[in-house]
Amino acid sequence: MGLSLPPGPSPGDPAADASEPVGLPVSGGLRPGNLLVGGKWILSLTADRITAYPQATPRLSHVRSELLADPDNDRLRLQAAELTLALGRHDESRKLLDSIVDSDNPVISRRGRRILRELLFLQLAAARTRPASDAGPLLKRLAQLADTPRQSARVLVEEGRWHLDHNDPVAAFESASQLNSLRTRTVDGRITEITADRDGIHVLSHNTWVTALSRRALSEASVRDEAVDRMLLNRLTQKTAALTHSASLDDQLSFVRRHASNPLWAHPVRIEVATRLVELGRFQQAELLLLAIRNHGTPTSRLSATVALISLWSRLGLQDECGPLFDELANGRLSDVVGTDGFSGSQWVTRRPPDDLAKGIWQTHRHSTPTATRAEITMDTSVAAVAELPRTYQRSADASALPSGPRSICWRLMPTRPGRVTLMDRQVGVEAGHIDLPAQFSVPIWWHSPAVATCCHWGLIRQCSASRCSNAARPAPCGNGHLPR
Repeated sequence: MGLSLPPGPSPGDPAADASEPVGLPVSGGLRPGNLLVGGKWILSLTADRITAYPQATPRLSHVRSELLADPDNDRLRLQAAELTLALGRHDESRKLLDSIVDSDNPVISRRGRRILRELLFLQLAAARTRPASDAGPLLKRLAQLADTPRQSARVLVEEGRWHLDHNDPVAAFESASQLNSLRTRTVDGRITEITADRDGIHVLSHNTWVTALSRRALSEASVRDEAVDRMLLNRLTQKTAALTHSASLDDQLSFVRRHASNPLWAHPVRIEVATRLVELGRFQQAELLLLAIRNHGTPTSRLSATVALISLWSRLGLQDECGPLFDELANGRLSDVVGTDGFSGSQWVTRRPPDDLAKGIWQTHRHSTPTATRAEITMDTSVAAVAELPRTYQRSADASALPSGPRSICWRLMPTRPGRVTLMDRQVGVEAGHIDLPAQFSVPIWWHSPAVATCCHWGLIRQCSASRCSNAARPAPCGNGHLPR
């Protein structure tokens, strides 16, 4: 299988794009298109040019003839290394690249180191499919060729994956630790993304790689349970105890992110970190840490997180939100859990001072709800008309003056009482008031109602309808001189 790289800048060079994921070929350079093979040449047609590329085999023969005349020429050895690599002759290409990675020419040295790294990664991927193969020399050589923290990060990811595949969780955890320490060695303090495969389909962030490798290594160490595995777990427990009293908030946050899925180690540090974040005014971040403990922590850690959350919400004036938490502590799942101070959840609620506002609000709204046995539905039709309605709208000359009200209110013509408009509440069906319309108006008004399709005049509202009005079927004015609608 052959391999060729575009002639763009190599990762770590000033021209390289540091925002691209680690492990992807750098973009840029000339990209051939519309390829045509003819004789010893490959022709490429783009929008503005035609480019002829010599094929690898005849070109390699020509370069080798030149090397016979000048064997110490690093430029010719680099060309021969790239041509043999494109033809799939990996061992031959690797020997040539090893001879130029320390060239006095910095351009040739960078290009040779980059191509050699990609070749070793390709051989490492092939070795992972062979159980009896040993990737130790490949990983060691890749670590020597890593010139930047970004290149070291890619090597450490592959190293951790190799150790996990070969049942060495302790070595994999050490690789994850080294990968985590690279954060402080980068220029901007971070390594954003690292690829999981050569084509870049799967790309994971730096934090995700550290967390995933650590979680899987600790899981396999717990299952294998050898002496070295127990030493690793004991060492991690001691580090957890030390970090709870650490003065470095960054170290604590890094530890919490790395072991987010391991409550035994993450939650004790999370409690301390949340307390410090509250002191710094970073309330939302502290709240998220406490909620994570309540969702996935042990009963003792959930009790501590619940108490801390009540304190935080009370400080922010959210005493009403503390009610469900008090229920859990008083008579819920945390009532019998004993915390680090020796008191259970119910005892903590009892020991709260009488002037505690959150507890007082919780007690005020804590009413027993009787169990529903039967329901009785009645209808009251004795609601009288509101006094203000007739006085405001009785003499209104414009139907649009009737208030529209909220969406639950509607005005309705009552068929049993012609000339009366009733205000209805749609949600409960109660008549809220009535308006008796006058017999005549001096101003023509159009009336819109589903029950009256054609109305000429307020005075005809009792006589005109869609089915009976003689003026509704022809465009002549009615007796009052108004055109029908």
